[in-house]
Amino acid sequence: MTWSSVTSPPPDPIQLWVADLTYVRAWQGFSYLAFILDVYSRMIVGWQLATHMRAELVVDALGDGVGLRRPHRRRLTAHTDRGSQPEHRERNLGRLPKADK
Repeated sequence: MTWSSVTSPPPDPIQLWVADLTYVRAWQGFSYLAFILDVYSRMIVGWQLATHMRAELVVDALGDGVGLRRPHRRRLTAHTDRGSQPEHRERNLGRLPKADK
């Protein structure tokens, strides 16, 4: 199933963001990359790189996007695939910077 078969893309930027997490093999082990993608523009709006795969990696990437793009908090939907990472029980969204009203 593709995104277009589920719904049409958002009519404006900064309405729907999706998050993903991947790993990169390095000389001394693995590095983990979390990134936030604006579905409308298909641009990466936030990212973080770390040596761990904890929930704060994705939360920090989302915080980068919020700090850069300043979305209206009632109009933005952020979605993850809810895989094993991030562990949502550890998530603390109160750490995110305040967005414009």
